[in-house]
Amino acid sequence: MLLRLTAALFCCILFAGCDTTDPEPPTSPADVAGLYDITDFLFDPNAGAIADADVLDRLEPGATLDLLNTQRGGQFQLRYQFVGELPDLISGDFTVTQNTVTLTVREEDRPSLSGLLLDSLIPLMRESDTVLSRSVAKSVNLEDFDPMQYGGAGLTNVQGTLTLRLVQRER
Repeated sequence: MLLRLTAALFCCILFAGCDTTDPEPPTSPADVAGLYDITDFLFDPNAGAIADADVLDRLEPGATLDLLNTQRGGQFQLRYQFVGELPDLISGDFTVTQNTVTLTVREEDRPSLSGLLLDSLIPLMRESDTVLSRSVAKSVNLEDFDPMQYGGAGLTNVQGTLTLRLVQRER
């Protein structure tokens, strides 16, 4: 009887510290580091009479997002070039969880974001090991985005959905 009681007590002590829930696996910038091509970048206005704003149509081919695993943690560089303009770069830090990669744009690069219809905090979903995406309802100023197409129409506060998709080219 004493032996059974001792064995039961030992089992209770042994398993008392065990967590039966599955913990989130560890994540780090190294898990998502690499060069990503921007394959979809579209603002779809809720109003059907307003044409979609395809950000990629305004960019030279080759826009990329580079997620870097550095000693300081995750850093990113978004490289793009508007048609007929000089190449540009937006950079900052990023954090990673099991389901998301969140980009935080540096303060000095934030003025460049309006041309890309982006905000200073950009959460991206991890669809797979090689695909990041975002689909978010938001309000944008289409007249600032493309004065030639949308200028003079009073389209300064247009509701719609911004969709962004990035596919990893190399690790």
